[in-house]
Amino acid sequence: MRMMQRCTPLLAIVAMATGCLMSGPAHAAVNSDAPKTCAAPDAGYTVERSVRGPIGKPDTVDVCVDVLTPKNNPDGDRRMRFYTGGKLSLASNDITMCQECGGMIADPLVALEIKRGSLFVSNLGGSRERWGEDWVFTMRDGRWVVAGWTLHSRDTMTGLQERYSVNALTGEVRSDYVPPDRPEPDDTSSKRPSHLTCTLPNAWRTPAIDQLAKIRTHGWDCAKLAKSK
Repeated sequence: MRMMQRCTPLLAIVAMATGCLMSGPAHAAVNSDAPKTCAAPDAGYTVERSVRGPIGKPDTVDVCVDVLTPKNNPDGDRRMRFYTGGKLSLASNDITMCQECGGMIADPLVALEIKRGSLFVSNLGGSRERWGEDWVFTMRDGRWVVAGWTLHSRDTMTGLQERYSVNALTGEVRSDYVPPDRPEPDDTSSKRPSHLTCTLPNAWRTPAIDQLAKIRTHGWDCAKLAKSK
């Protein structure tokens, strides 16, 4: 099985490095007590949800982040807007997926939270092949960066699992492979589980948010990262 590239929460080491701690279930429902919107919606969009809180460590900045959905178009790209100090500092259509992009799960956006200096966003979807992705965003030197990510997939029929967790602040990468426990007759997958730790190449340390598309498709298997050096 190939890992779905548009892919459970980040490992504790990422949360510790960003000064954040996640609590509750792996994919808790988005807080229904949403604050008022950050600003008026962009033309052709409605504001779906918003979160506010301090971002950064040790110096924090008051931030408001909202998710916009295209009017009457559940297949359209959502937009996420970042406001710092009341001013728009960043807008991206790459972080959150459309309302119907989660396959059998429907809406893939399962977590949106600001906690202890970072923004957490999680997407989850698929049918037989379930995929998930968790992102941690924070600010460094006045700019938004990706502090860490976890991409994972699971074949619900065979049990094969792949998981890649990256801490872009400390540079630690963990890649985990669990072979199928119910392999198909023609399955050529490795029968041995693999749990590796390696170092993130410097070029990927605290990348900008506009690199998300490349992060999703790059591949974070420690065995391959070691060969690419």
